[in-house]
Amino acid sequence: MASPEQDGKPGKLWGGRFQGGVDPRIDRFASSLPFDRRLLRHDLTASLAHARMLLERSVLERDDAKAILEGLSSLLAEAERGALEVEGADEDIHSWIERRLRERIGDPALRVHTARSRNDQTAIALRLYVREALRELTGGVLAFAAALVGTAARHVETWLPGYTHLQRGQPVSLAHHLLAHAWALEADARRLA
Repeated sequence: MASPEQDGKPGKLWGGRFQGGVDPRIDRFASSLPFDRRLLRHDLTASLAHARMLLERSVLERDDAKAILEGLSSLLAEAERGALEVEGADEDIHSWIERRLRERIGDPALRVHTARSRNDQTAIALRLYVREALRELTGGVLAFAAALVGTAARHVETWLPGYTHLQRGQPVSLAHHLLAHAWALEADARRLA
C-alpha cells in the first residue's frame, strides 16, 4: 500500500523512513509509469479478477468489494474507450490505478491489492499484455502469409531462375517461391500460438 499523500503528491511505496523529499532525478529514474502505462487495461482486468476472488473468499466486506468492482469496471470501460490519460507523479501503473480508484471510491480502494504483491501484479499484467500482443502479431503474420498466397495465385506462370548451391538451377514459378515463404510464415504463426 502506498504511503499517505504528501503535499498533494502520491506517497512513495518505499519512502516511509525518509524525512525529506527525493531528488527529482531519482524519481524519474525509479518511475516505470512511462513504460508500464501500456499495461493499464491488463492491470485493471487482473485487479477485477483479484477483487472478485477476495469477495468470494469473504476477505473483503461486500460493500467494499462492490465499490472496488464498480470503480475498477468504470476505469476499465474508460480505458477501453481511450478516455483515460495515464499521467502523474505515480511510480507505476499499479500506484496510478490505486490513486485514481481512491479518488472515485475513497478508502476501500486501499484494499484492492490485499493478498497480492507488486510482483504478482506486474507478472499477471505483463502476461496478459504479451498474450494480447502475440495474438495481434500472429494475426499480422497470417495476414502476410495470405497476401503471399494471393500474389502467388496471380503468378503461377511467372518464371524466375531457381538456385541450388549458389548456382542457377531449373526455372521455378514465382508462385512456388512465394508459397515457400507463406508456409514458413504459417509455421511461425503456429509457434507464436
